[in-house]
Amino acid sequence: MARFPKNRASYRSLCRKEPRMRTTLTILLLAFSLSGCGVAAAPCRGVSLVLKMIPWVGHAAAVPTDACAEAIDP
Repeated sequence: MARFPKNRASYRSLCRKEPRMRTTLTILLLAFSLSGCGVAAAPCRGVSLVLKMIPWVGHAAAVPTDACAEAIDP
């Protein structure tokens, strides 16, 4: 059974000892805070806009990135 720190100082010392744990916790917190957010869909929408500028094939090439953006932020 895992042992969890009882106070903030214990948590900080645990994070200093385990940098991977701190990194993982940070990534998870960022992922949860951005879930369903337009910020997460911004790269997909930006690539889609750039692809749409290409003559003749741009709109067809942008369909997958539009779908990506819609899936992230409906």
